Amino acid sequence: MDLRDLIDTRRVIEGELARRAASRIAAGHGSPEEAERALSAMHDRTGDRDAFIAADLAFHQAVADLADSNVLSFILAAMNGVLLDARRTSFLGREQRGSSHQETIDAHREILDAVAAGNPDAAAEAMSRHLTETGHDLGL
Repeated sequence: MDLRDLIDTRRVIEGELARRAASRIAAGHGSPEEAERALSAMHDRTGDRDAFIAADLAFHQAVADLADSNVLSFILAAMNGVLLDARRTSFLGREQRGSSHQETIDAHREILDAVAAGNPDAAAEAMSRHLTETGHDLGL
């Protein structure tokens, strides 16, 4: 699988999911509570690669669930196996670059804050920035 293509695909799908999640919050639907829990779990597990990755996956799934888009969520779920491998590589790549996993947490915080504020454009832009950094962790 071409990792650049994977990041570009994630940017399209997850950017739109973040946008829709923020729109739903703005319309008074849903709660970012699950994403907040997953983000907290990421923070607590920076030293445990597998637990950190599980919390990362849970964060992105919570945003997808909040977006309430069955088809986009289905596509994201179908990519889970590939995404798990890419996240493992990204986790190690971040360490090899000398970057902190706190930066990953901060990027997720930006996404969550924009979603919770009901700002669709900011949510999509934050997701795009996060995925650009993920691309750097993957050596792209």
